[in-house]
Amino acid sequence: MSVKKSGVEEQLLRDLEPPFLLDYMTFGCHLQQFIVGAVEPLTKHPDMIDDARRLAALTVFREEMNLWENLGALLFALKARFSSRAPTLLEGLVRYRPGDAVIQTQVAGMTAAEALVVFGLQELVAIPHQGFLATLDLNNLVKNMAELIIDAYKKSQTEKRLQAYNKLKHGTIWVSSGRLFRSSMPDTPAAIFRRNDPTPTEPYALFGLKQYHDIEPHLVAISDGTNTITTIVGLYLLRFFAGFLAAKGRTSPEQLFTPGTQTFIYEVSKSQLPPT
Repeated sequence: MSVKKSGVEEQLLRDLEPPFLLDYMTFGCHLQQFIVGAVEPLTKHPDMIDDARRLAALTVFREEMNLWENLGALLFALKARFSSRAPTLLEGLVRYRPGDAVIQTQVAGMTAAEALVVFGLQELVAIPHQGFLATLDLNNLVKNMAELIIDAYKKSQTEKRLQAYNKLKHGTIWVSSGRLFRSSMPDTPAAIFRRNDPTPTEPYALFGLKQYHDIEPHLVAISDGTNTITTIVGLYLLRFFAGFLAAKGRTSPEQLFTPGTQTFIYEVSKSQLPPT
């Protein structure tokens, strides 16, 4: 991303970056958790009609995919910032295009060790930290986050899932049951769309939410993804805008990260991640 900007635009982005990022990590990136938290009871209430449960499962799928786009966009912005193609992280966040928000696109061909450098994760922990962060192995934290991004998170944005998600965003081309298309399909919400590589015998693809009978794993994925974003943005603010945080009364990591994110940071900083 190399875009010619006026001096006024560049200064505006520099001025807006710290307040925007603080608001983003404490407000904006929690939208998916807020929405799925509101619909989760619909999947469990014994008196709820079946269609409501199906719509709730569809909502969880939509918000999980939305979250991975948010992470993809952040990776795009980090790559631009730490390759010196953009002077601020905010520039990448406001300029990215939909194709840039695919995690696979951002990490293609990378190892976790390379991701530490490309996305500046190692740079974020290159200074002494205070509070609970001072008690943790932060190098291990960012190494494990890089491994999560490379080995786990990108798998949630397969081509087929992205196509199905786009059909949900644009026109809601979904039905309540895949059996409307084919009797062998699961009796769960499903979409039909033309393949990117159609053949004469299989021009269309079917996608059903067979894994959403139990939405709990996807609620966990949304929580982990959100905490990954807030951890990265929070470390970025601590690294480059400590004075701004102090002026806002955020003088310690405990005042910046929620208890839930602190727990996530502690768990991910452990020596070894569980198998994904």
